[in-house]
Amino acid sequence: MVETERGYLLYSAAVLAGIVGLIHLYLGAVGFFEYATTGELPSILPPLFVVSGLAVLVGIYGFRKGLVAPRTVYGGGIALMAVYLVGYADWHVFNVFESYVNLGELGHGHDHGHGDHGHNGHDDHGHDHDDGAVTSLVEHLRDDLLALVSKTGEALLVPVLGYLYVTEDDK
Repeated sequence: MVETERGYLLYSAAVLAGIVGLIHLYLGAVGFFEYATTGELPSILPPLFVVSGLAVLVGIYGFRKGLVAPRTVYGGGIALMAVYLVGYADWHVFNVFESYVNLGELGHGHDHGHGDHGHNGHDDHGHDHDDGAVTSLVEHLRDDLLALVSKTGEALLVPVLGYLYVTEDDK
């Protein structure tokens, strides 16, 4: 039973992280299923989602069993949630990383215009990327429930894990 404020925060963080990890594991599995049925990996994201989703779940388990130091879990969680959030914005709007590492030439890019690049196989949902970054991100999230749930969980986890990190008693 959770009996302290810190206990509630730890429990909340574990639930949010579990949801985020499972969503990424699911999205990666869907990508690998597509690969198995078509012979073509839809992007570089499925392997990254599987590995990172498993890392989240292993982190929760390791923390719960006392196998990993709390600050290591909190810091790693903050870093991974930041990567998820920044990566989502970059993948759907900014295209900085994709251009920098030339994913298109490796066969892992995607169309930022009105082509297919949604998590769920839909087209670009009819949004215009010229409306501005915030508007475009809101439209992507509004049209993709899994992304909305995941990004909400990630955004909530950053301050919760940050608070847990700075208030951790290292004994």
